[in-house]
Parts: sequence; C-alpha cells; structure tokens
Amino acid sequence: MSMMLSSPKKHPTTAWIKIALSLSTILGVIFAILIQVPSVINNILISFIAGILLYIIVKEFLPEKKNGQPLFFIIGLALFFVFYVFIILARK
Repeated sequence: MSMMLSSPKKHPTTAWIKIALSLSTILGVIFAILIQVPSVINNILISFIAGILLYIIVKEFLPEKKNGQPLFFIIGLALFFVFYVFIILARK
C-alpha cells in the first residue's frame, strides 16, 4: 500500500492553502486560454498525464496479489487500445 493511502497522519492545512488549491483549477483554465501551446506539445502533455493516471490505477487502486490480478486489467487495456486504433484507422 502506498504512503498516501495508508498514512494515518493528518497534515495541517491553513485557509491560504485551501484557497490556493481551490484557485489552481481556475488559474489553469485562464493560463490555457491565454497561452497558445502547439498541438504536438499539448498531445505530449496529455499522453504523459494519461500515463501517470494509468500507473496510479494499476499500482494503487487494483487489488493486491491475494484479491485480484492486475495482469487482466493490463491485457484489457492493451486490447482496448488496439481496438481503438483499428477504429481510428478504419475511419480514414
């Protein structure tokens, strides 16, 4: 289990930290509207974030060895990707 999910310690948060975390989404949207990012860099960033999310899902949220098999998730993900690419290529 990771430290994030199993840590019983509470971290003290102040009002300023809560405000900064609440404003981060709004500031991100404003930043994305004002700054033009080339589509190649945008695609690379989205792929990187998707990889991080998949890593978190496989490593943290799937059951351990005794309860489930992450291999089935990875196989299903790979088959979905192949199927998705096939559909995209068939449209062209």
